Amino acid sequence: MKNQLILLLLLVSTFGLQAQDQGFTQKADALIEANMKEYQIPGLAVAVVKGSKIIYAKGHGVANVETQKPVTELSVFHTASVSKLFTALAIMELVIENKLSLDDRLTEVIPSLSYKKAAVQAITIRQLLNHTSGLPDIWNYQWANGYTEKDALRTYLENKKLRLASQPGAEFKYSNLGYDLLGLVVEQVTGKIFESYIKEQWLSPSGMINSDFYYPNIAEKHRTSPHTLKGKTTVVRKTYPYTREHAPSSTLNSNVVDLSLWMICFMKTLQKSDHKATYWSMLKPTPEHNYMGLGFQLGEINGQQKAGHYGGDKGYRSYL
Repeated sequence: MKNQLILLLLLVSTFGLQAQDQGFTQKADALIEANMKEYQIPGLAVAVVKGSKIIYAKGHGVANVETQKPVTELSVFHTASVSKLFTALAIMELVIENKLSLDDRLTEVIPSLSYKKAAVQAITIRQLLNHTSGLPDIWNYQWANGYTEKDALRTYLENKKLRLASQPGAEFKYSNLGYDLLGLVVEQVTGKIFESYIKEQWLSPSGMINSDFYYPNIAEKHRTSPHTLKGKTTVVRKTYPYTREHAPSSTLNSNVVDLSLWMICFMKTLQKSDHKATYWSMLKPTPEHNYMGLGFQLGEINGQQKAGHYGGDKGYRSYL
């Protein structure tokens, strides 16, 4: 994690923390600052949610080592693969609305896709969600392209000939390509641009007023810069990791307060929604990989079950 800007959210229900615990802020500050020094992290933001309250939200360090602009709780970071949680939720909403089935075939939903072998026709929406589609990962994101055209996602995917790294359903293979395809599924089924649909369905209702999958919409005052290590010196990277081609897998730009509000909203949905069984199914491990649900990465912390997602691209790391 050296020399990256970090966004970190901790969903805490077992650490015995209380909002009125006056010593917690000081303890958290000391722990964070010690780790920033050890790992040479220029800037970091952390939030902790307990129940329906944000009990800690704070920025540390700088958003840019050249300007010394400070990180605050409202500083916006490239969250990378944390984006996938919102893409997965968009798919599950379409399932709830009976506009899509998890067992629908990808090529039937989007007939315009090209592929080399007929086995691609067996890929289902469920397999894309839990990374068992057999599709490979993306190794070159071409961030420097910075495409902002509204049809960039469709153009990218329809011009790509899909190839398999393994047979659909046979094994777990993490695939950003699979999630970009899920974003195109959202566009195909709803008739709306992916970023607009996600903002309408989840970002705005959750109160995420400073967040957007479309980077040009992020206010300049909240922006941060990607960093890297050059020799022994931390420097600002020239390219912010953004292109509309990879919005569904990677381009949610957000801060710890907004993501905490979404986290609270989603937990309430798990408890109160008429469709809570569908949402809870996202947190059940797939037989092919015990630590992967439908969009959510699963595991344990101190013997307690956890669900969330890790994200990492050039210059940034995130963990929810």
